[in-house]
Amino acid sequence: IVLFVFNVLVASGFFTWTLLNRNHAIVRASQLPFLLMVSIGTMVSSSAIIPLTIDDSDVDPSVYRSHPTPASPLSLDGEDPGANAACMASVWLYCTGFMLTFAPLFGKMWRVSKIFNNRSVKRMIVPSRVLVLIILVLLSIDLTIVLVWQINAPLQYRREILVFDNFGNP
Repeated sequence: IVLFVFNVLVASGFFTWTLLNRNHAIVRASQLPFLLMVSIGTMVSSSAIIPLTIDDSDVDPSVYRSHPTPASPLSLDGEDPGANAACMASVWLYCTGFMLTFAPLFGKMWRVSKIFNNRSVKRMIVPSRVLVLIILVLLSIDLTIVLVWQINAPLQYRREILVFDNFGNP
């Protein structure tokens, strides 16, 4: 959780700094919406840490159809729906955050490449809506892959107990 808080504080600081300096020539040249999207993407991908902190150790044993011992409510076979949802939520958050961070950078690099590889003498302008379209296409491809993954083979929480006491308890 500390790493999550640190990442969000740093990203929020850059987000705030960018907003406060939005009239500065460098920030305007860097295109404010895309800078803000990188900060938001960093916060979203950092939030993938939170679902990874969920486990099945403090869940009511009656939730499970089977568990190792009556004294131990730990799920060994992925029966905890909350932990299963947390596993997939971390994938959704990380992939979405990564694309919100990567796609604006990719779009901006594509724009620079188009401008510098322009063979004509005319000034070339690549509108921001083209960059937004690139971002939306990349994000939709990524989210489609994650959706197909979740439908066909969703992640399940599995607990692997490596050490047992003398009585067979984990």
